[in-house]
Amino acid sequence: MDFSQVTSFFAQMGDYIRIGLSIAFAFIMSLGQIITPFTANQAKCFEKWSAGDKFESSYCAELKKDPDKDFVVLNIADVQLNDTELYDGSWDLARATINSAVNQTNPDLITLTGDNAWGMLSYIELCKYIDSFGIPWAPVMGNHDGQNTPSEFWCAYQFTTSENCLFKFGPEDMGYGNYIINITENGKVIHSLFMMDTHSNADDTDAGKVNLGADGSAGYDHLWENQLKWYEWAVNGITKSAGKTVESTVFMHIPTVEYDTYYAQYYDKDNDCWKDEYAGECFGVNHEDVCCAHGNNGFFDLCKKLGSTKNIIVGHDHINSSSMLVDGIRLSYGLKCGSGCYWESEMSGGSTLTISSDGTGTFKHVYVNTNDYKAIFESGTYTLKATIKKGDETVPVALYVDKGGKYRIETELRTSALNKVKAAFLSDGENIYLIIPTMRIYIEAGTTDELLGNQDAVSAFTDPTVIQGENAMYVKTDFITLDGKEYDVEEYKTDDGTTIKYYYLNENLKRIESVDSNGEATIIEIESISPYVPANAFSLPSGYIIYDGKLQDVL
Repeated sequence: MDFSQVTSFFAQMGDYIRIGLSIAFAFIMSLGQIITPFTANQAKCFEKWSAGDKFESSYCAELKKDPDKDFVVLNIADVQLNDTELYDGSWDLARATINSAVNQTNPDLITLTGDNAWGMLSYIELCKYIDSFGIPWAPVMGNHDGQNTPSEFWCAYQFTTSENCLFKFGPEDMGYGNYIINITENGKVIHSLFMMDTHSNADDTDAGKVNLGADGSAGYDHLWENQLKWYEWAVNGITKSAGKTVESTVFMHIPTVEYDTYYAQYYDKDNDCWKDEYAGECFGVNHEDVCCAHGNNGFFDLCKKLGSTKNIIVGHDHINSSSMLVDGIRLSYGLKCGSGCYWESEMSGGSTLTISSDGTGTFKHVYVNTNDYKAIFESGTYTLKATIKKGDETVPVALYVDKGGKYRIETELRTSALNKVKAAFLSDGENIYLIIPTMRIYIEAGTTDELLGNQDAVSAFTDPTVIQGENAMYVKTDFITLDGKEYDVEEYKTDDGTTIKYYYLNENLKRIESVDSNGEATIIEIESISPYVPANAFSLPSGYIIYDGKLQDVL
């Protein structure tokens, strides 16, 4: 084993230790939330129900629609992070995706169609994050909810402790979370949202609750017979109360068999497009097989019979985005959110159901490519992680930029006096401070104009024609293979003889090489960028030694 392998090994071990300590600390801080579900009386969490019960409108939760605008539901599907992924960048990506989708859509309600997380800490963290938007939200359970946690009940109970969550356990013996939300305008119900639990793998459930396929196996689970009776009871009750059939949408995790049957009929796989007769009403594409029950439970036919449900929205299959209009009912996949479990970056984001005053619900996807560097840079608020290589030195850099004019660069000082000491440069838009956490000091480093030449801190990233204050002339574009990946490489030459090369992978800037007139090379490799900036990025802990003046009212 050579020296580089040794250093690589210890670097990896350091990452494992860091993640392990982070998980341990988070576990200790979350002990209250972890323990509380164990003390709950499970039986009291569920409601008693029978088909003979009288339906009352108060049975449903209610959200009021503003008459002057559409009601927007943003759906988030299959975040599905485990506890380790909270600390390896996956959670940053998921948060960035959710945040971008929320900012784009300004929703009145956020729904989650299952496989929300599969770990105790990740479940708690996801609930806290969704709740932090201050927007009502409503989740359903997926087939992986409950894994790597004490139980599915434990996960469901976390929802009930969130201030803005509308989740209800619902009737007993129907799974975890069957409930209804009515959207009203001027006191009248215009649209109903059915939140329903499709359970787990059907082969693992009690015999008699599932329909077997032709091969005698059940495959994935679906809605049970008692859930279909509950759904029919509620649709008829809402219809009677409103004096008309109210349009509704069903949110659940596992797709019905019809998602498989009709996609095979509607989509031309040979030509990779929707068949002409369906192209006007269908969109999206499936990149994997539909994973559903092997038998048909009859729910889709029941929806057609009752005439209320016009949209069914599911998750489960991470790289499917098809949306088909079948016999007046739109069968749609919600876009997966983030990288948890498996994903395709171009099929990540959220989906919306937009409800108009007449109660009509319109479904569409909101694609969020968090690797779209140009858009993120232009947003003015982002986190950039990169490494800078110069000679034998490799220095990690994390850059936080706030559109209000603040930024923070976290790096390592590599000098003979301060070897590999963590440091941060913090700017309030006027002055720059050097912070050395281990020494608990900060130093006034000068003004932004003095140190940056009155430029934006990241002009080299956003505008290749302006580099370190020098004019740059375009030379050529090459196609280069590096580490098995194909890059488009744009080359520029500056007035002082420096050659700059920008490496783009799928139109995203990934690497910058700068070679000055003396042949000295500097390489910047971009690890990741997201529109998420940590809440404490611009805060300074108390107890620092004041050096050369006092830090102003910056933080």
